[in-house]
Amino acid sequence: MKKILHLTISSEIGGGPEHIFQLISGISGQYEMHVACPTQGPYYHKFEELTLGRVTFLPHRKYTLKSFFSVLQYIKKNKIDLLHGHGKGAGFYCRLLSLCTKVAVIHTPHGINKKIESGLINTFYIKFERFFSYLINAVIFVSKTESDYAKQLNLWDNVSSEIINNGTKVVSDIERSEWRVEKRKQLNCVECKVIITASRFDYQKNTLEFCEIAKKMTDYTFVILGDGEQRKECEDYCLYSKVKNVVFTGNVLNPLHYFAAADIYLSTARWEGLSMAILESMALGLPVVATEVIGNIDLVNHGETGFLYTIGEIAEAENYLNTILETNFSEFSQKSKDFHKSFFSSDAMCLKTSALYAKVLRSK
Repeated sequence: MKKILHLTISSEIGGGPEHIFQLISGISGQYEMHVACPTQGPYYHKFEELTLGRVTFLPHRKYTLKSFFSVLQYIKKNKIDLLHGHGKGAGFYCRLLSLCTKVAVIHTPHGINKKIESGLINTFYIKFERFFSYLINAVIFVSKTESDYAKQLNLWDNVSSEIINNGTKVVSDIERSEWRVEKRKQLNCVECKVIITASRFDYQKNTLEFCEIAKKMTDYTFVILGDGEQRKECEDYCLYSKVKNVVFTGNVLNPLHYFAAADIYLSTARWEGLSMAILESMALGLPVVATEVIGNIDLVNHGETGFLYTIGEIAEAENYLNTILETNFSEFSQKSKDFHKSFFSSDAMCLKTSALYAKVLRSK
């Protein structure tokens, strides 16, 4: 059985780790799966359990020679056949590891930073990606808009690529109902309308805007799942601006249960790859209001499954949220659920990814 090592520099709640979790769950019978990831964060233990302990260490969102050589030894010791890097940081490790081992590499960007169009560091990043692209055997884009943006930046032009949409499992109505009752009691909002998001509280997720929208809509409860560096900034904003309708849960092990308790998913992100949190929410029948940016554009059918708003336009987002909650909520909800089921199932994602693994391994 061929051996695949997934690399990620985050084990926190987020689309990248969840994507890996879905892939390993859906493909593990065909390949022996290994993971290199940080020890902090809920996904570390999930990966350990899922792979029967085949997990090695990478530091959280940073690069060290010690960790590089540690993973290099792990690859040699376990005779890894394929490296699958998830995100920019893991991709950096993969390229250098491949240089030393000649092991095949698949790279999934999981969103391309909109800030890389300018700045000295970002110029270096683009040059690095272009120069070392010969070490990548295939690129997986998780949405069409992500692929289009990569072409605009001339990234990975000479590398074989495929668009494989992220996918999540379909949830039964019985499960959704049970989770909804349980979590709404826990959140002390049995009757209120709930608007939710998941965030790692960084520049990309733009979570302060979520709080600014909440300030304008005091009749609704706004819930933020996750943790990160900018959480305190958001909490301070709510404190000093007297925003009392925002709930910070921190990291949770069962985000689906919280999504089930909500009525709308709100994304204020500056860019996405293809948000797993939005997909999970749509699977539960949540309409989506999201910024009109890369990734989100692929997921929201404006006026049908939700609405896309201009980033920074608080009043526009407020208007769309009210439109859904006060008019045809059930219609938006059903269309969101149907759209997910038709185009974003985890089974289809795993099937296409497994086929690409086989193709790359045959070509080595």
